[in-house]
Amino acid sequence: MVGLKFGYISSKTENYDNNLYGFFSKGKGYNTGIFGRYHFSHQKRVSLFIELNAGYQMIKSDSDKIFQVNNLTTSTEKNESYNVTAAPGINIFINKDLSLTSRIGSIGYSHIKGSFNDSDGDIGTNKRDSFNANISLSNTIYG
Repeated sequence: MVGLKFGYISSKTENYDNNLYGFFSKGKGYNTGIFGRYHFSHQKRVSLFIELNAGYQMIKSDSDKIFQVNNLTTSTEKNESYNVTAAPGINIFINKDLSLTSRIGSIGYSHIKGSFNDSDGDIGTNKRDSFNANISLSNTIYG
């Protein structure tokens, strides 16, 4: 099985502290990815699988920070991330059309790149690479 994933991201944040501090942020973005699942050891009631995912995500946020009365700082932040994940799992078939699906864990890599600039003249970038691995039976899907 092979598939595509698409998503739209929208966020809005407002924080206040006794009229001394205010933070307002709006963000928009999208994500996209591909995935593939290979089933092996297919039995009548149980099937093991390995699922591979690769994805990209981009979010751009505009923020306003107000400190006390007249100190306003505006900023723009952009974050991009790439990821690749492999996850083994198991299908338990209730009947020929319905199964319980559970991923047993995952191993993956992600790269995150961010940049920002603000009205005070501050400019910055950051990059992060990470590897992760976990074992869990908490991701069960009915279908």
